[in-house]
Amino acid sequence: MTSKKTKKRNELLSIISTKVGEEIQREIASIRGDTRKIRKDFDSYKQAELTEKLLAKTNAKFFMNINKSNELIFGRSHDNEIIDMINFKILDHKLTKDFDVPGFELHVTYFILLHNIGERERNLFIDILNQRSSKICLEGINYTWIISRKNEEYTMKYCRVFKDNSIEDVGPYLRMTLQNAYHCSEERYKEAISENVNKKKNRNTFKNAFNDKIGILHIDKQDLKDVKTRKSRAYKLSKIQ
Repeated sequence: MTSKKTKKRNELLSIISTKVGEEIQREIASIRGDTRKIRKDFDSYKQAELTEKLLAKTNAKFFMNINKSNELIFGRSHDNEIIDMINFKILDHKLTKDFDVPGFELHVTYFILLHNIGERERNLFIDILNQRSSKICLEGINYTWIISRKNEEYTMKYCRVFKDNSIEDVGPYLRMTLQNAYHCSEERYKEAISENVNKKKNRNTFKNAFNDKIGILHIDKQDLKDVKTRKSRAYKLSKIQ
């Protein structure tokens, strides 16, 4: 049987505008992977139309940018139109080099923990940071993103997870407050989700007139040369008396 291929992951566009921002964005991009980097001195929240053009040009669905006001912006688009955008003011940050522990590993699986985060914000973080994998071994996951909110402050940090479920910060670490947020209408949001779900549907399945789900399974050609079959005597139909 042929193995199922993992769907290609949507790319994140990292827009570099400042030197400090570049360091933070580099670490987030290194952990996430599948990130395209460009340098442009602008504010992606205030210049949304230009951001949409950059997304269309690079074929990216998500973006992040730290502007000159030291604000971290995350966003996503659908059909080259921004549907969600959040803007955080960075109050404090630490990089991996600021922690007296071994740095994080690259190309590893992590999970995402979110606490006290709004529904649309939560969905946005998951959409941007999620990983695609056909197989997952929970015992082999040694890292996690923790994103939480307490009162008006948000914390976003990357941690190492040990066997006893204890954690240690490895960086990056961000302490922030929410400055602005843009979310498209609920109708537009549901439309975008619906289209994404329909695209993910298996083309080899369909429903018949009785609403039964029918699937087509593709397997490799079988070699039947060495298959032994047992001969059996055919049964004769007896006449009905």
